[in-house]
Amino acid sequence: MGNTQNLINTILNIKKGAFTKINYFSDKGNGVIKTTKCVVRLGISYGNIKHNKNKVVGPLPWGQWVNGLEGYVIEHTNKKGEYKQYLRLYTSAIKSMDIQYTLNGVATTKEELINNGLLKDKPNNIEDCFNVPMDHILSIGCE
Repeated sequence: MGNTQNLINTILNIKKGAFTKINYFSDKGNGVIKTTKCVVRLGISYGNIKHNKNKVVGPLPWGQWVNGLEGYVIEHTNKKGEYKQYLRLYTSAIKSMDIQYTLNGVATTKEELINNGLLKDKPNNIEDCFNVPMDHILSIGCE
């Protein structure tokens, strides 16, 4: 996606709450990379999503909002002293995700990775909101 400032400029040009495409990756270790494409919403409030209406929601469970980017970017320093920024994403009603895996750059399947002991057999739980490290975002918006 490029540098963080380009990403911030892009997300701030997307209307709050609008459905938008995102493509991001996560490094699962042992040469395994999981790439996810899905439709999400940005810039909304956790307290305003449907199942939280009329409920009291507390502060972020970890990290804090980046000043001026509240509702979008969370910053966090872990116990090792490593600083990272995360983009807060909200799933769409459809909650479908296109997930691809590679092993050392070669396409593979989740089943093959599980059978070879490189991934644990657990479901892909889709939450109402989740955070993705800013440096793991491959593209956002129209593709």
